[in-house]
Amino acid sequence: MTGAKIRLTTTQYACRTISTLFPSRIGCLASSVALALLTVLASLRAEPAVAQESFEWYPIFKPAYFYSPSAGFGVGAGIDGRHLLASGDAVRMRTRVQQFRQSTSLGWASGRPGFGWSGWMVNLNLVRNLHEGFYGEGPSSAAADEQVVHRQQAVLELRRSQAIRAGAWIQPRIAVRLDHLLSFRSADPKATPRAELTTELRVRDDEGARVSFEGGIDAGLPVPQGAFQVSSTLRATDGSLVQAIVGVVVDRTWLLGNHRTITARLMLDRTVYRSDAIPYYFLPRLDDRLAPGLDRFRFYGNDRVVIGATYVHPIVEILKSHAYEGMVNFGLSQVYGDVLKDFGARLAIAPDRTAFAGSVPLEPTMGIGSRLVSRQSGLEIVSVILGFSGEGLQAGTLRITQRLSDWYSVLR
Repeated sequence: MTGAKIRLTTTQYACRTISTLFPSRIGCLASSVALALLTVLASLRAEPAVAQESFEWYPIFKPAYFYSPSAGFGVGAGIDGRHLLASGDAVRMRTRVQQFRQSTSLGWASGRPGFGWSGWMVNLNLVRNLHEGFYGEGPSSAAADEQVVHRQQAVLELRRSQAIRAGAWIQPRIAVRLDHLLSFRSADPKATPRAELTTELRVRDDEGARVSFEGGIDAGLPVPQGAFQVSSTLRATDGSLVQAIVGVVVDRTWLLGNHRTITARLMLDRTVYRSDAIPYYFLPRLDDRLAPGLDRFRFYGNDRVVIGATYVHPIVEILKSHAYEGMVNFGLSQVYGDVLKDFGARLAIAPDRTAFAGSVPLEPTMGIGSRLVSRQSGLEIVSVILGFSGEGLQAGTLRITQRLSDWYSVLR
């Protein structure tokens, strides 16, 4: 029983930390739910029937924990561990306290998550953004209209991943989500933003904390040196359906020899239903996480298209187990009100966003950076990339491949 008490005490400390960082109802409710859930998991392991492996963990530090353009300066740390509640399970914790963003992420899985794994996963993510940008919906949203939003979000998610034949897998998931927009202001006090922009934000401000429920099914199928993934999500709030969205992600890697690779990716998200009252933050988002060179939170739209290729070249091998690599990324991307009607097979750098007529062009981006990876597992430990777009330069990070089975995926 002693081991369970120690683990429970650690959980209680983490939950108190959540309540301190997020003093609103979102933080209190999320920490209470997390404590109750993990207390049950700990009690299940209070009297183990067989010997359990010792808890293993290692710290995680990344440059973005100390500075990023969207979060500012601050501190942060993380822990990855195994064998906490049961032999073979995995745990993950990340905490960041920065100028414009504070966040905490806690996760537990019955096994090590990966493409085609079988098991249960529980994730709790809390984010408090003090300087979140909102420019409006669709490709016509102009940088000059930027509104600075103070918003909090908490998401508690439960997933069940099941491997099936030939390496394929299916993953049902459910989640409860709380969003609370506390305030907003214009980034430029002299600017006059579009009326629909401030109207949307006033509605979200007046409604207070919004509780919504999500359900979805993800699936994946391995292809030679790559993967084909599909995702579907239903969201409901106030007792009615507000959004239905489907997504497809395909990636393929070509091995060029001497650890050089080219990875291509195609991504499409399509909103097949939305109510008039849907909040903007439910929509697919396009920013520096998928297109280096864009600002964080830059575009929201019903539909999203991302096409890209990344070349990786080894620079130096470290202790024969890790490698420091350079990478170059080229991408084309856009958001649409309706991709079937608005898609245009043409390119435009820094287009006039008030003059889209008939079709909306894809916008190119480019990124140059480096990363440190483990040769054995392929795990990316840290990456830094400088992105170029028609709107300027932006420093950030880039994951070459994304998996819906990961702890946290920006694909949804």
